[in-house]
Amino acid sequence: ILEITLTAAASLGQERARLLCKPLSTWVEGQDKRALLAHLAGALRNRGTTKATLDTRLTTRAGQSIDVHLETLAAESASVSGRMCRTILLDASSQREAERALIRERDFAEGLVAMAQAIVLVLDTRGRIVRINPYMEALSGYRQDEVVGKDWFSTFLPKAEQKRIRDLF
Repeated sequence: ILEITLTAAASLGQERARLLCKPLSTWVEGQDKRALLAHLAGALRNRGTTKATLDTRLTTRAGQSIDVHLETLAAESASVSGRMCRTILLDASSQREAERALIRERDFAEGLVAMAQAIVLVLDTRGRIVRINPYMEALSGYRQDEVVGKDWFSTFLPKAEQKRIRDLF
């Protein structure tokens, strides 16, 4: 680390002066160190033409993990011989926590749909089957992979009722 903003230093829970001349990999968690080195090497290979990105976790001075998104470009420097990397470090902790919460909610909802002792039938706006649950599979004798994309009206309704119910739909 040759330069670092006060905000980035605060994210790591360090004084800026203590971070200078230390490798960024010091704060990267475990096996992500190798990914960081590949990330920086890729940025240097791109010679500043393409931004390299990496999502990783850093450990703060207090031992807390923070999710970060790194964006890196190679750059020439007058003060350093050769090329260097300029990296923007974006704290992605709240975004990652929101993603994890959405995954938990999705998994919970999926579990409810799978266990429901009621017909769950999801149709698109044209009446094509998007999804059925296991209860519907058991009642109808169809597996979900057999009916996804098919027209619900012509697949499940008697011919005499199809037009009337489609009009209601």
